[in-house]
Amino acid sequence: MDRTTGSTGANLDVLFAKYAHGDKESFDGFGGVVAHSGYPVEGIIHFDGSEYWSIDGHNGLDLRYVALHEIGHALGLRHSNDPKAIMHPYYSDQLKKGFELGEDDILGIRKLYGTS
Repeated sequence: MDRTTGSTGANLDVLFAKYAHGDKESFDGFGGVVAHSGYPVEGIIHFDGSEYWSIDGHNGLDLRYVALHEIGHALGLRHSNDPKAIMHPYYSDQLKKGFELGEDDILGIRKLYGTS
């Protein structure tokens, strides 16, 4: 894998942006939608720059958790109805206690990519 400093030659575009930012889905400011991504063919993960982000979930949204959720979409996973799944569509304060892949997350990725 090679790192790029622009979109030329990149397989995945990771961006922090506010409001309209050049793709089909604008952000809505603080609160509401905090990130979005495309499925594998799109290769995007965008985070709302209006949000308060943190690495540990204190004093802001846990960037690691939201990034993991969006990476799931970039790999082809859809939302899960299981509230314990990383792919559940709603961010919860419970996640500040730590998180791990749920059974539904694991089954979903295995269905798409198999096991090894």
